[in-house]
Amino acid sequence: MYKYERPKRALSEITITNIKNFHEGRIDAILEFENSQYGAIDWKAYSLDPVNGSGTEKWQLVANLLLLNYRYTEDENNWSKCLFGSIVYYTNAYIPRFPIKEETINKVKEGRNFSHEILCGRSPPAKKASVLPCL
Repeated sequence: MYKYERPKRALSEITITNIKNFHEGRIDAILEFENSQYGAIDWKAYSLDPVNGSGTEKWQLVANLLLLNYRYTEDENNWSKCLFGSIVYYTNAYIPRFPIKEETINKVKEGRNFSHEILCGRSPPAKKASVLPCL
C-alpha cells in the first residue's frame, strides 16, 4: 500500500443517496484528504475468513466507491478524487488495484439497474447469457 498523508477528517456510517441512478448505501468509513480526495474502508467483522477479489464483499466495495465518486464529484464515473478502497477483515485487508476494471463497474451498475426494475414492479428485459453451460 502506498503511504498517504494523515487524513484531515474521518467519517463513519455515512448514508449516501444517488437519486439519478437509484442507488443508496451506507459507507463504514471515509477518510478525507486534501484537495477533496478520499479513501473508503469497509469493515468485515462477521467472519474470520479472508476476503478475496471474487466474493460479494468486492461488489459491495465497488458499489460504495461509485457512491463516493458521486458524493465528491457529482459523477459516479469520475475516479479522479478516489485514492483507495479497502476491505478490512479480522487478520488483514483486501485492497483492489486501481483502476478498477470497467467490466467490474458495469456488472455493479447492471445489478443495480436490475434491482431497481424489480423493486418498481417491472420485468427487466431478457438478455442472452454471456456464458452458456455445456449440455
